[in-house]
Amino acid sequence: MSTKLSFVQLRSFLSSVVVGLQDRLGESSAGVALVITTVFSLRGHQLHQHIKELLDSIYNRLEKVTHPETRRRTVEALTRLASHNLNLVLDTILTYPLPYEKGVCETWHNLGHDAQLCESAITLLTQILERTQLYSEQPTTTDATVKIATIPPLSAICGLCELMHDLRSHKESTEGEHEDSDWEKVEGGEAVKVTHHWTASQQIINNNFPSLAALLLLSYGSYVGVVAPLHQTASANSKSAFNFIPNRGATTLVPTKVVLLCLQSLVDVIECESLCTVLGSKIRDENDDNLEIFLHTISEIIA
Repeated sequence: MSTKLSFVQLRSFLSSVVVGLQDRLGESSAGVALVITTVFSLRGHQLHQHIKELLDSIYNRLEKVTHPETRRRTVEALTRLASHNLNLVLDTILTYPLPYEKGVCETWHNLGHDAQLCESAITLLTQILERTQLYSEQPTTTDATVKIATIPPLSAICGLCELMHDLRSHKESTEGEHEDSDWEKVEGGEAVKVTHHWTASQQIINNNFPSLAALLLLSYGSYVGVVAPLHQTASANSKSAFNFIPNRGATTLVPTKVVLLCLQSLVDVIECESLCTVLGSKIRDENDDNLEIFLHTISEIIA
């Protein structure tokens, strides 16, 4: 059926079928997710002009879905779509409010499982961190200015952290970290520990460790005294300076700790347990970040 539909029919079909993700019968919603996965696998290369529309529609429904198999298959469908249009998918995801919602985080995790997608995602995120200003200075009612983190690099760091989520060797619970995926639990019962090894993706992280660590350390230093953005633009291509959407969840974010959390995930992938412990203590430290704390932290990391 997927190959028989014209492009116009395909758009209409997808617009209608995604509604079924919220079907009350778990088996039905899981079947819908499987259909979407198949369509994205076969026709995803033709949907590049409608990526944002599709992602918005799916994520709005995914946040209301509790059936584990439906969630797993939906995330797999998004990964199949990304295999055809990775840059467009990531460009859209990176505009979503911080901290990322569960469905977005699960998508990052699944992208990390695929070595090719993982490597391409790292390249894109690295380019954002290298080429984008980390913060802007805004005037206040007094003569002082406040440093506010810009959305693209902060989103990229959050994305990188989630990309490495399932690749870590030691999955210790840290403040602000998402719980293990729903599909790792037996419905109505206790959590079941599921162990996976994505060695190809882990090797890619190992190969990129020097450049990623350097970028994160530079970002950490730049973020000292910087506050999280409370608003974000509705679209990366928006021409209006006043087109803002409240990003209320960002009030809980501390840019320096976002970087440290990402750095902790990075060193966990390469199995540096001692450094991971140091970073964990710094992430839990409730003291405000300042130059003295930054210098002390850097000395511990380098040592």
